[in-house]
Amino acid sequence: MKKLNIGCGKDYRKGYINLDIDKNVKSDVTHNLEKFPYPFKDDSLDEIFMKHVLEHLNDTVKTMKELKRIIKKEGIIKIEVPYYKNKGAFRDPTHRRFFTEDTFPEYFNKDFIIIKNQMACKGRFRKFIPFKRLLNYLFWGIYDVLYIELKKR
Repeated sequence: MKKLNIGCGKDYRKGYINLDIDKNVKSDVTHNLEKFPYPFKDDSLDEIFMKHVLEHLNDTVKTMKELKRIIKKEGIIKIEVPYYKNKGAFRDPTHRRFFTEDTFPEYFNKDFIIIKNQMACKGRFRKFIPFKRLLNYLFWGIYDVLYIELKKR
């Protein structure tokens, strides 16, 4: 099983091909994700893991097309991004895109089956807040991240 960890940074994962732009971090492949095509053959990967990377890239649609190209049919793409209703999404000036729970179902459901599309609380006490989904419509900062799993059609 061939797995890719995109934007590994300090999160070098055993059993994965670890890719990063920074030559100073431990990685297996050094590549700028703004440069297309990525250095992988068509339909060559079983799984792609991408944690807090997509929000930094200029063209989400082009990036997703490239991920579709390199993932095998029925391969899984796991993505974690900051949730748009959290100040962390806006605090980082290198974030170029913001993601809601509707982003992937509305824009990428023709190429992928949405397996998971979940908002998550990473904060220490937020997991104990009742009625989070209801409160999320009224307040900001209830959820921290959006976790998405996609399967290529």
